[in-house]
Amino acid sequence: MHLLCTIQHGETSVTIDLPCGHGNKTVKWLAIAAMQRYTIEAPRGRLRRREKKPHTISTTQLQCCSVASEECSYYSPSDVINEVFYDGQEITVMLAAGMAVDGVGAPFLQSGQHQRWKTIAFSQRPEVVEGAKMEEDNAQRREREETERRERAELLERLSSKADHMREILKSQLYDPARIRFAADEDWFRMNPHGEIAELEPDAVCRRRLREKFNAEYANICEVFKVSAASGTGIGTHKIEFLEFSNFIHEANIFSTTEDEALLESIFHECCVERISKHQGESEIDRHDFFVALLLLAKEKYSLKNAANMRTSDLVRVGMGMEGGMYAPLDSAFTNLMNEYVMPFIEKFSIGPPVKTALGTIEILAMLADNEAPLRECFRDYSSAYDDRPGQKQHDDELNLREFGKLLSDAGLFGEGQEMSAQQARQAFAGAQQENLSTDDGDTATTSSSHLEQMNFPEFIEAIARVGVVNSDPEAQTIQEKIERAVEKVVQLQDRRRKAMSEGRKKGGRNRGR
Repeated sequence: MHLLCTIQHGETSVTIDLPCGHGNKTVKWLAIAAMQRYTIEAPRGRLRRREKKPHTISTTQLQCCSVASEECSYYSPSDVINEVFYDGQEITVMLAAGMAVDGVGAPFLQSGQHQRWKTIAFSQRPEVVEGAKMEEDNAQRREREETERRERAELLERLSSKADHMREILKSQLYDPARIRFAADEDWFRMNPHGEIAELEPDAVCRRRLREKFNAEYANICEVFKVSAASGTGIGTHKIEFLEFSNFIHEANIFSTTEDEALLESIFHECCVERISKHQGESEIDRHDFFVALLLLAKEKYSLKNAANMRTSDLVRVGMGMEGGMYAPLDSAFTNLMNEYVMPFIEKFSIGPPVKTALGTIEILAMLADNEAPLRECFRDYSSAYDDRPGQKQHDDELNLREFGKLLSDAGLFGEGQEMSAQQARQAFAGAQQENLSTDDGDTATTSSSHLEQMNFPEFIEAIARVGVVNSDPEAQTIQEKIERAVEKVVQLQDRRRKAMSEGRKKGGRNRGR
């Protein structure tokens, strides 16, 4: 094994080819050997010696103080050569004057990487060596952190313009406190058009606390509604049938769907959009109706008559918040319901919060900007090529659930060999939907149910991200990698389609030429 060694001492440098045998010696040995070669090569006085005489470490006034390369700025004296270097690698050995000693002639630790390296390599006092190693480890850690910080800052600066462009396109899908608060106020008004919430909770102070809690949890509640609305097999993904409502209750473990079926039916039908029929399966509840159902569930769950079925923690909370000995204040009951049942349901079944967080990062936004053109082409192609209900489309560039499923299947994200189920595909489609839209002047745009059965381009991007997170790809570990992998498959699909169309045109041209 040979290393191309550049030996530096002040402003003088010598480059030599240094044989290292099998490379099973330490970096300390390498540094000493390089220093010996340098003392042989270096001139002394005004004239060069006619013959070269070997020198040893005991006769030279120099001492090794560091070993580095382009790949690494520090190699420990105890490192083995063939474990940290490769044959023919270029390295640099720094030399300096002998080690500083104290009053009794013992080496002592001075500041600076070179002095630490000399102390680790040559000191005979174990406590001094350990102190030098500890200080060197801390210095290397700080250097790595600073390098990572600088590289990330440079990366973010390069990606910022792309990210800003894509952030503007996806602004309806990203977390925006102002938009969330606006939507929460709209739904609160729809829940309470004639003072219905005052009937549930007469105390004005409790109602104010309830509304504050509702606003704080609004995004999470919307995610629960979307997941539940797409858990069935119906065509729509914007309303909840009783079966889907019952499934949510079961998965969240709020009530028993068998023992408490009559209670659940009563709550469901009290909130129904279609109040004509009282038969199971023939009615649906909208989003704001689902929010009212959560309030009714909370009130019933933490009522005094249900105390026998409460958890111990629930009993403590209800006991602390009893009013009139009948039930917990509605704001306390709603808070308990969210913390004990709804939030665990979200953590188990919903991927919306981490996906939206990831979509807001500069790296993901820049990656989407790089692939915007093929993603738009694929979106437009499938929004027109596979539409079996063209009369119900508001715009040509919208995807319905069937078209979205076909795109996923062709891209290899759904179907045979994939872990994602049809229900999860529906949930990805529904989860990306945005009901509450606002115009530039702040007015609420009218949104019909037909819009919630279609998806525009920003919603399509979020849906693809959700699909990527659901699918288990061995080549992707982090959420960012999973989203990038899903986007890559859609882009590859569009490349295949473009190539097939090009070949088809060429074939058609040849046939016309005949």
